[in-house]
Amino acid sequence: MNKIILTDCDGVLTNWEYAFDIYMQQHGFNLIDPLKYNIGKRYGIDEEQGKKLIKIFNESAHIGFLPPLRDAMYYVKRLHEEHGYVFHCITSLTSDKNSQELRKMNLRKLFGDTAFEKFVFLETGADKDEVLKPYRNTGYYWIEDKIKKGYDDVFFIDDSHKNVVAVSKLKQKYPNIKMKVQHVKHEVPKAPAKTFNHSEKEKQMPTRKEQPKGNDMSLKSLLPKDLDKKVKNPDTGKMIKIKSALAYDKNTKAYKAAEFALKRK
Repeated sequence: MNKIILTDCDGVLTNWEYAFDIYMQQHGFNLIDPLKYNIGKRYGIDEEQGKKLIKIFNESAHIGFLPPLRDAMYYVKRLHEEHGYVFHCITSLTSDKNSQELRKMNLRKLFGDTAFEKFVFLETGADKDEVLKPYRNTGYYWIEDKIKKGYDDVFFIDDSHKNVVAVSKLKQKYPNIKMKVQHVKHEVPKAPAKTFNHSEKEKQMPTRKEQPKGNDMSLKSLLPKDLDKKVKNPDTGKMIKIKSALAYDKNTKAYKAAEFALKRK
């Protein structure tokens, strides 16, 4: 069997949600309900407007500089360099070719030039059912295929509510197997201290906010010049960018080092 792992990108390899939350808050949109997956409900805006803003973000330069998701860099590199696996990235980013190249650049910068053998791009938010069909019965990691082969203990973790619901239905189909399904809810950045009221017309496109004061520690103060500065990761001894350190768990030394560096500015 070929050592190929099929993977999504956002919420698996890169911390898209963290970067998008910063982007929205910097442009005057208030986080209403951080536990909502739907962007409209998350920010208290029209659902169609939310979809437009996601597409604008996905087709902007921001998409080329997303931080890695938690330990993704460590484990992807181990799987590739130590165990010989390569990855096929299937991502509902956009049909825009320039944005697709930015995504490739971002992933290669984070994970190396050889980890990703193939990229499959779909329109923003598109379902992956059709593009996944060619992989069925190939021996790659399909949960139901593994159950049919005798696996009786399954632990599935995902940040997509849709995927969690789909896998949960297997519990009814295979009642004799031990299955745990967990929906991961990402940490959400704290909303800026200052907000602006926008009419619905004004909210149709992102707007620029006033510059933060020097001692403002809300996420709107994390301007690109600050995020690109480097701090030392106490666990590895290596210098990493603040924006990467902030993607770590809040209890890690790397996150605390980044937080301390921002407080000193």
